[in-house]
Order: sequence, then structure tokens, then C-alpha cells
Amino acid sequence: MTKINNYHFRQAYYNDIESIVEIARKTFKETYQEHFKKNFSETALESYLNHAFSMQKIKSEYADPNAKFYILKQDQTTKGYCKLTGFQNPMITTLMLDRIYLDKDIQGKGIGKEILEHVLEIAQSENKTKIKLHCWEDHTNSLIFYKKNGFQIIDKIKFQIEATKYEDTDYVLEKTIKRNN
Repeated sequence: MTKINNYHFRQAYYNDIESIVEIARKTFKETYQEHFKKNFSETALESYLNHAFSMQKIKSEYADPNAKFYILKQDQTTKGYCKLTGFQNPMITTLMLDRIYLDKDIQGKGIGKEILEHVLEIAQSENKTKIKLHCWEDHTNSLIFYKKNGFQIIDKIKFQIEATKYEDTDYVLEKTIKRNN
């Protein structure tokens, strides 16, 4: 367990899945609700949340030996989490940062930067040479955050919004990890 300000950051346990589902749904909704209202409907948002962040889906992702979840807690309250993939095959030298979600009330306070530093340490301990992630092209704050922390845009991909016919564009960002000698 790692201490970040008044929070504890650690690898998630199976019994953390319910709180991961709750914080995932809450933070995704806070972040993308206006976008969904503008481009689709509230029904499409709920449909997406039910698909992407259902208990069954997160349990399935948690059971994947290629993935690891990390959780941020303050006392007994879950304030954020991240999901990493790329652990199973040692020949794969890139760690994928699939999600880093923080409660809105703690964003912009340096906590995401510290979590990113721990992700870097995890990647180094797994002998990874790069960290890669996807970021929605219109999520300006996240793009600024990742660029400020050494990530570079290397590609663009289309992202199909589940339960709609709408596509968004995500940037693919990557950071090369400096080796400790």
C-alpha cells in the first residue's frame, strides 16, 4: 500500500469490485454526461454505463490474468482507480493504462500525477519500456495532463460508443520509460 496525501493506493482485491463499479460509473457519468446529452441521449449514456461498467464486466476484467486494478481510498471511501493491462506476456514491452478515473472532488490536486508515477514504477518493475493509453480527443484536460507528464500523441483511432451508431475519436498516447541502471 502506498500513501498519497490522505489517500491509500494499492492493488485492488476481489472484494473491491463493487466499489470499482460505483466509482467507474460515477466518474464516467460526471465526465461525459454533457457529451452524451449533446450527441445522443441520457438513455444512451445509461446503456453504455450498463455495458461497460456492469458488475459482470468488471469481474470479468478483474479475472483476466493480463490485467491489474489499483484502487485509491480515503478511509473506507473509494476515490478512484486505475486498470492496467500487459502483464501476461513478458515479450510485450508496453503496459497499457486502460483507465485512470478519479472522483471529481480530488481532480487537479496532484493525485493523478502521483498515481501516474506509481504506474511508471509498476511498468519498470515489469520490465516494460513504454506506457500507452487512449484519450478522447475532446477531453482537453486529460490531454494536457498526459502531455505534461511526458506522453506524446502517436496515433488516432475511432472508438465506437456502445449501444449507439456514433463514433468518437481517441488519441493514442505513449511514454517511453527510462531504464534504471
